[in-house]
Amino acid sequence: MDTSKRLNQFRIQKDPISAYLDQFRLDIDYFTNWPNQSGKTLKNIIGTHIKIILVERGNCEIMIQDTKYKLSGGDCLIIPPYTIYNAVTGNEPINSYEIFFNVYPITREQEFLSRMKIEGTLVFTHLITGIEWKSFSHCYASLQSKQDGCYAQLKASLTMLLIKILRRQPLAIMDPQGRVKEQAVVDKLFLYLNEHLDEPVQVGQLCSYLALSQSHLYRCCRNVMNCSTNQLIIRYKLSRAKQLLKDPELSIQQIAAMIGYEPFYFSSQFKRNFLLSPTQYREKLCVCRRDQ
Repeated sequence: MDTSKRLNQFRIQKDPISAYLDQFRLDIDYFTNWPNQSGKTLKNIIGTHIKIILVERGNCEIMIQDTKYKLSGGDCLIIPPYTIYNAVTGNEPINSYEIFFNVYPITREQEFLSRMKIEGTLVFTHLITGIEWKSFSHCYASLQSKQDGCYAQLKASLTMLLIKILRRQPLAIMDPQGRVKEQAVVDKLFLYLNEHLDEPVQVGQLCSYLALSQSHLYRCCRNVMNCSTNQLIIRYKLSRAKQLLKDPELSIQQIAAMIGYEPFYFSSQFKRNFLLSPTQYREKLCVCRRDQ
C-alpha cells in the first residue's frame, strides 16, 4: 500500500498562529522565581525586555502610571519594554515567576506586541493551570541545575504560554505592505548605527544616508519601534552599552567612547532611561551573579 496515501488523512498544515510565531526568534535573558515573598515594595522598575509576571499564589499590586493592577494566583501580567512600574507584595507570602525576553528581528518587536494586542500593559486572570505551574517549576529547577536542554525547555513553555494568550486574543489585523516598507527603512537605520557605533549620530545624517525626509523617517521609527528617531538612536546605543557593562575590564569612560558619547552625557542618558547610573547597573549585575 502507498504509504503517502495512507497518511494523507493525517497530514497537518500550519494554522495562522503557528505560522505567525514561526517568523520570530524569542530570546530569553532572565527567568526568576520569587518564593514566599511578602511585605515588599519595589519602586521605579524599568527594562528593555518584554516582561511576563506569573503569580502562582498570594497577591501583589503593580502600579503603572496611574493604573493599579491587582494580581492573584493564576494571573499573568505582560509589561512592554521601557515601562516604568512599582510592585508591592501583600502580607500573605507570594510565589511568582518572571520571564524577561525579546523578540527578533528587533525591528519587528513592536509589530509582535501590536499583533498580540499588547501595546500597553495587559492582564490575563486565571490563565495558568496546575499543569503549567509544574512545567515552569520544572524549567526553573532545570536551569538552576544547568541540565542540558533547559533553555529549549523554557523556550517551549514560553511559546505554549504565548499560544494560549493568542487563543484568547486573536491576532490583530495590520497592513503588511506598509509595515514591510517601514521595517526595511529601520533595518537600514540599525545597520548604519551598528557601523558607526563609536561616532555621534544625528538625525540629519540618517536622513542623508537613507535619502528620506525627517518626517518620513520619524513615521517609520514610530510605526515600527514605537519611538522617535532620536529615541531610537539613544536606545540602540544604550542597549549596546548594557552589553558592554557586563565586561568588568571596561571603564565607564571607555564604554561611553565605544558608543560615541561623552562620559557625562552617557551617564545622564543611561540614568534617564533605566533609572540607574551605569555604575549602579554594573553593581546590580555583580549582585545577580553572586546570587546565582
